[in-house]
Amino acid sequence: MLRRQLFDDIDAVRQGRDPKGVLRDPSRNHRIVLPSDHREYFLNGLPMAELGKEPKWERLLHHFLFHAGQPDWVKREFEAAAGIRLKHMEIIDI
Repeated sequence: MLRRQLFDDIDAVRQGRDPKGVLRDPSRNHRIVLPSDHREYFLNGLPMAELGKEPKWERLLHHFLFHAGQPDWVKREFEAAAGIRLKHMEIIDI
């Protein structure tokens, strides 16, 4: 379905039309706020001490979840940049 939409959008651009989702009318082009379970965190962040108190964020802070397969030197650089020490995790549970 997504592939078909991408091809349709490519065809539209080739024909001089806009792809789906492009709004050029400023009165219709406004931000849509999507729901988020942690909007405040993503907008304002948390001090490092507070991150450790929140179970979800503590796991994300101390585990290299989204960088699977990276060499150890990348993990060490991440630790140095973030000022933390990563913990080993057998099972990913967010």
